[in-house]
Amino acid sequence: MKFSRFQKSQDDGENKSDIPVKKEKTEEKKFDIKQTDSDSIKSPAVSKIEERDIKFSIKSEKLIADSLSLSDFIKNNIERLEMSARETYAKAVETSKELMNSLYLPYFEKYYQIDYAVSKIYTQLKDNPFFIRYASFITPANYLYSHNVNTAIIAMDCAIALNYPKEKTIDLGCAAFLHDIGINDFLDIIKQERTLSAQEKEIIREHSQRSVEYLDKITDLEYEKKQILSSIIIQTHERYDGSGYPYAIKGEEQSETASLLSIADVYESLSHKRNWREAYESPTAMKFFLNDLKNQFNPKALKGLISSQGMYPPESLVKLSTGEIACVILANKKNLTRPVVEIILDGDFVQTNKHYLDLTEYPLTAIEEEALFGEIADRNPSFYSSWEMKHFWIDWG
Repeated sequence: MKFSRFQKSQDDGENKSDIPVKKEKTEEKKFDIKQTDSDSIKSPAVSKIEERDIKFSIKSEKLIADSLSLSDFIKNNIERLEMSARETYAKAVETSKELMNSLYLPYFEKYYQIDYAVSKIYTQLKDNPFFIRYASFITPANYLYSHNVNTAIIAMDCAIALNYPKEKTIDLGCAAFLHDIGINDFLDIIKQERTLSAQEKEIIREHSQRSVEYLDKITDLEYEKKQILSSIIIQTHERYDGSGYPYAIKGEEQSETASLLSIADVYESLSHKRNWREAYESPTAMKFFLNDLKNQFNPKALKGLISSQGMYPPESLVKLSTGEIACVILANKKNLTRPVVEIILDGDFVQTNKHYLDLTEYPLTAIEEEALFGEIADRNPSFYSSWEMKHFWIDWG
C-alpha cells in the first residue's frame, strides 16, 4: 500500500535522525469523585470512599469532597488506582509484544486486541489521573513493546486535552500502537550502541512504509479503518517545517491527528534511554519542544503536549526551594509549574519519609529546577539505581 505525497489523514514520532544526542554524564480541570449511581457524595470519610465503586477523574468540574484534601485523597486511594492502571498497562504491553512477534506470520488477527487495549487506555486516561505516569516505563527486552504503548498513551492524552471526540482519539491510539512496527525489520541497525551513520539513517527511514505494509497482514482490520490508520502512520515522521520524511510535506499538509502522533513519538523517545544515548529528564525534553524543536510541530500539537504533560511531566524528578528532591505525581492543569509532588530525598540526597505535597496549597514552596539524573547518580548511586530499575517494565502477573 503506497501513499502519494499529498494524501492526508481521512479523520482530520520520532524523526530518529533529528533527535539531539544527549551527552553522557483552559480553565482548571479539578479533581472529582463520581459514583456509579446518581447519588451525590457529601463530605465522605475515607472509609466510605473505599467501600464504594468510585471513579476518580482529573477531567471534571468540581473539587474533591469537602472534608478531604487532595493530598489525603491521593494517600488513601493511590494503591487502588495504581493497581487499576498497572493492570491496563500490563495488558497493553502484552498486546504490543504479541503484535511484534506476529509480524512475520503470513497473516494474523490482532486488531481486535489492539482496539480493546487502546479503549482501556482511553478509559484510564479519562478516569485515572495516575495512569499517564505509566508512559515512563520501558521494556528492556525490546524497547518497541513499551514504545508503542507509551506513544499511544501520550498521543491520546494530548487529544483528550484538545477535546478530541472519543472515536477519533481511539483511532489515534491504534495508529500509535502500529506506527513503528516496521522498525522491527531494522533491529540490527537500531541496536547499535552509537550514533547511526547517514546511510543507516536513510535505511531506517523506510520503516514508515514498512509499518503501513504490515497492516495488510492484519485480517481483522477492515479496509476503511486500515485507510484511516495508514494515512496517520505514513505521516508520523513528517514535520511542520518540511524537514520530515518520507515526503517532506509542510504545515497543514500533515493532518492534525498525525501531528499529535509525531510529537508524542518524539517526546516518548527523548524521555527514554536508547542504546546510543541516555534519557533526557522530562522537563528538559519539554524545553526542547519550546525552543529547539518548536518549528517542527503543529502549534496545536505543541499545545496538546504541554496541556497533557505540564512543564514538569508526571514522574519528573525536581528540586524544590526547600532543597528537597521530589517526584511529580500529577500535573496541575491551571498552573503548569505547581504540580502535586511526592518528596523522596532530603537536601542532602538522603531518602526520607515519603509524603505528598500539592504545591498549589504551599505558595512558599516552589520548583527551582529539574533534578539532573547525573547529580542524583553521583550523590546517591543506590537510590538512582533503584529508580532506574523501577522504570524497567518486566512481565507482571
